[in-house]
Amino acid sequence: MKKSAKTKQIEEHYEVPKKLDYSTVPKAIEEAIKHKPYEIEKDVNLSWDGKQFMIRIPLDISTEMGITKENKGEFKVRFKLVKGSPNSDEITKVTMELMK
Repeated sequence: MKKSAKTKQIEEHYEVPKKLDYSTVPKAIEEAIKHKPYEIEKDVNLSWDGKQFMIRIPLDISTEMGITKENKGEFKVRFKLVKGSPNSDEITKVTMELMK
């Protein structure tokens, strides 16, 4: 039997890189590929209107939570303040939890 020209060609094998470059991949897809939770961390400014302090929820967080101006009364924010013991090095910590 004669070998055809196609079978004589050398097959090229490509190795998968050990570390992939995720710089061109959107962050949500990157986190899913890396098997890590999708996280959004934003810093916002505290405002004062003369009566109370206010913050704005960043758009990408409100989109993920499904917050729109039509359902604004459905959500609540719970504040929790944990103050360090007197005469200790513990810091005062405030956490905010967004609930539906």
